[in-house]
Amino acid sequence: MGVAVGASVAVLAASLILTFGVVRPLDEVSTFSSSRQVADIQSCLTVIPADASVSASNALLPRLSHRRQIYVLTLKDDADYVAIDLAAYLGHFFPGEQEQIRATITDSLANGYGVACSQGTTVVLHRGSNGALSPELSAFLGQAP
Repeated sequence: MGVAVGASVAVLAASLILTFGVVRPLDEVSTFSSSRQVADIQSCLTVIPADASVSASNALLPRLSHRRQIYVLTLKDDADYVAIDLAAYLGHFFPGEQEQIRATITDSLANGYGVACSQGTTVVLHRGSNGALSPELSAFLGQAP
């Protein structure tokens, strides 16, 4: 009986190590947006009219896929709207990507775009708008090298 219990404990320990040490099924949970982030994103995207062209960061493209004119952020610099969400990157930027996003925001603001909506780490820019950047986005822009 002692051997059977020992074997059972060993199998249980091995399966726990394999599951949580190697496979790690709960790691993906940290990649989900919080309900607050989703609400911020949605509230900003609702300011964009259905027929407007939008240049957007990668993570926002699926949320805008029902539109006729959507573009990857860096491929179109004269879209009606520019939509960016930093939280979706989860702090994992490609080399130079943060600087590129900062440049897109600052160049857009310098060339006639204004803030149509800014909530948390989400911003929507539109020509002629005059809102203010959220504290999170202002801090992001202030981190320029």
